[in-house]
Amino acid sequence: MSDTTNTGNRKPFMAARRAAANNTKIQVDIQVGLGVWYQGDARLSIGTDGCGPCVAVLCKMTDGSIFCGHMDCSIQARGPAEIDTIQRAVGDLLAARGITPGTVDRIWIVSKFSDASANAIRDKMINIFPRQITVDIASGLYWSPDHQDVGIVEDTSTLAGRQDGNRGAFGI
Repeated sequence: MSDTTNTGNRKPFMAARRAAANNTKIQVDIQVGLGVWYQGDARLSIGTDGCGPCVAVLCKMTDGSIFCGHMDCSIQARGPAEIDTIQRAVGDLLAARGITPGTVDRIWIVSKFSDASANAIRDKMINIFPRQITVDIASGLYWSPDHQDVGIVEDTSTLAGRQDGNRGAFGI
């Protein structure tokens, strides 16, 4: 996989936001923690970081809101049976949170994709959202209302903001 995979006709992550994010603390209105999700107003900056084997998910919804989740996975993908279990669980989790091809305008995911579980999540999400998804290797992402686009959080940077994500679990 290249550094940036853009499977649809969407532009890749903002290069300027990636460069500006190195070695900084990025201020956001809402910071979503491990294993939880938040959906809110697109006028707020919302993001999550600290993703290694986890997968950060950010969606611009068709209703104009922003969804952000920090998907963790407790299933180790040791073989085809576990990968199938993970992929079924991803589809079920997204559908339960209202994240479907009909409700998502654009979707971005990032992770280190350092293990088979994260790769199984990525592959399932590409399968569900083939024209809407952008995938990158990073430790986090955030919605920038000023730019109406998504920025990347590199390893050397962190997000700072009000911790939220009490809307429910976002893990499999």
